Amino acid sequence: MCEATLAVVYERDIKADLLVSLALIASIVVGEYFAAGEVALIMQLGGLLEQLTVARARAGIERLVEMTPTQARVVRGDGAE
Repeated sequence: MCEATLAVVYERDIKADLLVSLALIASIVVGEYFAAGEVALIMQLGGLLEQLTVARARAGIERLVEMTPTQARVVRGDGAE
């Protein structure tokens, strides 16, 4: 939450982390502990899904890079060199 606060103060940048922090604090202040737990759980699940997605995308890109040929044929005009 500290980074989110600094970003708002110095860069006037509002991100999801700040909004989630405000939702958690507001839920606790009004006594809606279940709602605060739901917000925290949903954010954790979202973070987990994001990590899994990034890992799968990275693995796919690495497989594509491994398939890159090491030699190439240059074609100029009518013939290949």
